[in-house]
Amino acid sequence: MEALEMRNIRPEWIIAMIVRNFGNGATIEEISEKVVRLQKNGINTSRVRVRRSPRGYYSEDIHQFVSGLFFSGFAGELSPHVSLTREGAELCDEIIKDFYDHNSEMAERVAQALGIDLNKSIGGD
Repeated sequence: MEALEMRNIRPEWIIAMIVRNFGNGATIEEISEKVVRLQKNGINTSRVRVRRSPRGYYSEDIHQFVSGLFFSGFAGELSPHVSLTREGAELCDEIIKDFYDHNSEMAERVAQALGIDLNKSIGGD
C-alpha cells in the first residue's frame, strides 16, 4: 500500500511543505536535510533526489523549485539563504493544500514527521 500511495505523491508537494516551513533563512543544504529526515521517519521520498555533499546533503530538485520561486518573484536572493516573499509563502501554502486535498493522510504523516503544524498552510484551526 505504501508504494502505491507514494507513487501518486508529487515531489513538489513534499518540497513545498519543507520550503514553506524551513526555507526562510535556510540554505539548500539545510532544506535538503529535511528530506533525509523524512526518509529516516519511514516516508518514501525517492522522487525527491538528494545526494551527499561536503556540507551535508544537497537536492537539485529543491534547488530547481526554489530557483523557480526566485525567477518568478516569489523568493528573494538565493545565495546563500532562501528568502520567500509573502506571495512565495502563499504559493507554497496553495501547493500544500493541493497535497492535502489529494491525500490528507499522507500530508498529515509528512507534516508530523517534520514536526510542523499543517493547519497553518491549509487554513484549518
